[in-house]
Amino acid sequence: MGLIKAAASAIGSTMHDQWKEAIRCENMTNEVLMVKKTTPNGVISNKSTMIVAAGQCAIIFDNGRVIDATAEEGVYTFDSSSTPSFFAGQFGAVFKEMWQRFTYNGASAKQQAVFFFNIKEIINNKFGTPYENNPALNRLHTSMFASRFNTSKEKFSFRLINDRNVRLLRIGIYDINTKALIDSNVGYTYDCLEKILNKKLKNLFYVSAERKYEDGEEKFYFNKAEIYFEPSFEKFLDLIDRGLIMYDIRIGSYKSGKNYGKPHDHGSGFRILESNLRLLFLRHEIIE
Repeated sequence: MGLIKAAASAIGSTMHDQWKEAIRCENMTNEVLMVKKTTPNGVISNKSTMIVAAGQCAIIFDNGRVIDATAEEGVYTFDSSSTPSFFAGQFGAVFKEMWQRFTYNGASAKQQAVFFFNIKEIINNKFGTPYENNPALNRLHTSMFASRFNTSKEKFSFRLINDRNVRLLRIGIYDINTKALIDSNVGYTYDCLEKILNKKLKNLFYVSAERKYEDGEEKFYFNKAEIYFEPSFEKFLDLIDRGLIMYDIRIGSYKSGKNYGKPHDHGSGFRILESNLRLLFLRHEIIE
């Protein structure tokens, strides 16, 4: 017994009419790890259809034994006479021999079921909140400082933990009422932060301009430039402690396409006000 993947052309209505049963699991939210599907009589008919969505793994059981599995999105036909599809490949001969030892030698099935497992990358649901227009998916948007607690969706408080003893900058999640620490497993090492700081901001050229519209066209008059040299990691840590550099988390979920349900980082990072830029660098020049 095994699965045979249908050709793309077979997904249309012509083949659909020939399928005896269609077994699928349409909605697997972030809170669901596994869903069991079977037929009213507990037997999956030969030539029945099984539809596997993106981010799902389907495993067929026959009286408690695994008879086939797939984690590839597609439409499959259940063939009771075929060898399991996952026994293909360079070790196929070995698996086929093992399979013959464990089959029922043609005995009819008594209880068959398909277990659909959620294998999507899932945002940590403890701290994310659902989209208003898609409650099955989560997002986490919040800004935090080391100098004070914030409030996220009236559920948690976030605060940066700058631990100089172990050279880690961690994200602290706290109980919104008691301020007891709930989680602080995610963060950055000092070595990682210093490397990125020197790579991205080794020299910074910041230009100011006046903007106006003439005859429907937007025009700019560049009137000032500032050049910043040599970012200081010690200054960076000091600005973190003083609350002059904040950290934004902008993580969401793909709402469609092949990446549906997977996390998507919209630009999480450290942010500083323009007026405080000079505090981060050892030297800077002004050109007017």
